[in-house]
Amino acid sequence: MFQDMREVCEHEQQMGPVVLDPSVVRDVGLYFPTRSPHTTSPIYSAIYEKKALLIVRMLAQRIGQIQMFQVFILFYYKMCNVSNESLSVCEE
Repeated sequence: MFQDMREVCEHEQQMGPVVLDPSVVRDVGLYFPTRSPHTTSPIYSAIYEKKALLIVRMLAQRIGQIQMFQVFILFYYKMCNVSNESLSVCEE
């Protein structure tokens, strides 16, 4: 984890911030658009994944692992319901 955090910090110092919400990203100063995962560089994608993992771990430590697990379960059930609804609409 320490190595991942160091890599993320070094990348952000050299290239600029890695923003996890693409709706607020301004592609100023970057050589590639970051709104789509298909147009990002492999290095940016790797740093993006490492930063996301670090934030999820930090959030789990902050709210507790049991509550984090409950959030994941709730998210899973909501996604299952949405996918079942979208499949039934497609079948009609």
